[in-house]
Amino acid sequence: MLVLRFFSPIAVAIMWMGSTSAFPSGAPISACSHLLPIHEDAVPQQSPAPYWLLLSDTNYTSRRPISLTVGSQQPFLAFMLQARAKNSKRPVGRFFSAPQASQFLRCENTDDTFSHAAAFGRTEMTVIWQPPDEDVGQVSIVGSVAQNKYIFWVVESDIMEGSSAAVHTVPLTDHTHWSSLSSVLSTVYSC
Repeated sequence: MLVLRFFSPIAVAIMWMGSTSAFPSGAPISACSHLLPIHEDAVPQQSPAPYWLLLSDTNYTSRRPISLTVGSQQPFLAFMLQARAKNSKRPVGRFFSAPQASQFLRCENTDDTFSHAAAFGRTEMTVIWQPPDEDVGQVSIVGSVAQNKYIFWVVESDIMEGSSAAVHTVPLTDHTHWSSLSSVLSTVYSC
């Protein structure tokens, strides 16, 4: 009984610390809609973010994955990111090739959200985003990156434009249609 009394205050302290700490094993699913840390006293910083989101391309198609690099001059511990179409809170596409100590979550679809899996300092990481099968218009990577459990920034990448071209069918039965074909081809090849 003496041993239990001796360890009880220690066990209570450990449990209390665990309940007030950040989510070191990744963002909870409950943060899927807002992508923000849900720790007490955590508010987004108003200063410019010391983190950047660098895309390998600002045009997307369903057949060409895009790499996303999250970087900083100072270490960050946690993050939660999604690709979202403009004016939408729904994730589009999916992530793959998780870097060390990161993971993918299913908020609406498989691997549509990218989060930390362990809270440790990192200054750069790269992940691959696979665009959706259909062109959903303008898309950017959005979310939050946390320096610690109280200090975080809301971040957004450059906008990516969908680059699927509409397929035009022109009957080639007379000279009028040849000029239509010529205008369609000049439009397609000038893109």
